[in-house]
Amino acid sequence: MKISLIIPVYNASAYLNRCLEAVTRQTYTDFECILVNDCCLDDSQELISDFITRYPGPVSFILLNHSSNKGAAAARNSGIHVATGQYVFFQDVDDVMTENCLETLAGVVSSHPAVDMVQGNAAVIRNGKLDSMYQLNGKLPEFSDNSRWVRQIVMERKLVPVTPWNKLINRSFLIENQLLFKEGIMFEDELWGYETARKIGSIAFSWVHTYDHYINKGSVMSSDAHKQIQDWFVVIETCIHQTDEELLPFQRKVILEMSFCNLVRIVKKASASLLPDMLYTQRQLLRTYRACLPGRPGLVERYLQAWFWLPLPMLKVLCTRKIRGLFFKPLTYLM
Repeated sequence: MKISLIIPVYNASAYLNRCLEAVTRQTYTDFECILVNDCCLDDSQELISDFITRYPGPVSFILLNHSSNKGAAAARNSGIHVATGQYVFFQDVDDVMTENCLETLAGVVSSHPAVDMVQGNAAVIRNGKLDSMYQLNGKLPEFSDNSRWVRQIVMERKLVPVTPWNKLINRSFLIENQLLFKEGIMFEDELWGYETARKIGSIAFSWVHTYDHYINKGSVMSSDAHKQIQDWFVVIETCIHQTDEELLPFQRKVILEMSFCNLVRIVKKASASLLPDMLYTQRQLLRTYRACLPGRPGLVERYLQAWFWLPLPMLKVLCTRKIRGLFFKPLTYLM
């Protein structure tokens, strides 16, 4: 079984050698590595070309060059389009696969042929320290094709990480369901995860450590608060207009959680000049949410929706770290 490893690259010279060395150390050899140069401004392209020229091993390297910077979503999409493997594996360039990563996940596929997705287990290193984030729950089954249950757990995002990396994904499943990444926005992973949950029919898990994910200061998640807010508007609105009867309770929960997190972001990070308009937009999205989703909201949901209409002085208090649990705790009882 051939695998296509897809790695977006943008100004990544500090991480490239570590990343590529890990790729060449894979114990599984039936794979291609597609590196997408997203118009790097540093010497990443030269480093990749030099590495490929000097590399004597069995891995097939493919270097794609974007003519302009389009973002990680576009880079992943470019990789999907040229991939020739039955399965694809997304990696962030500043992360590292373990040596047995592809062999472990491919072994799960051999036990469960044509599975839509295999989720591996990751170690998260946050600013140099190990974090328990993204650890798999040991009570999960090795495999399930109960499509209702599978869609629910992927939609809920607690047991299955929302990230695209460290997943072996059936390329036919991606293509047939048009599960590409929305280009031009941050948090495309969140939207891709939501859309994937609507279509997935089977999933398998490996508890073997297959991936090291690094969270560093100065990452995209800590940049440009105003763009983050605007892009969340896009994600939330798209999710509101993509709902399914059997998933609706989970989707309502996800949409309200996204909306409240963006409300907190607006209250805490928006400039004084933009805050009123951004707050208005977030509230209008809630109106759309109420208009589009069928059925009358229950008591808990009405309580959760009421938060969005509070006056700004109250919001500033209620969006503080200690108080906002008053929103998140009832959210767990929404379904």
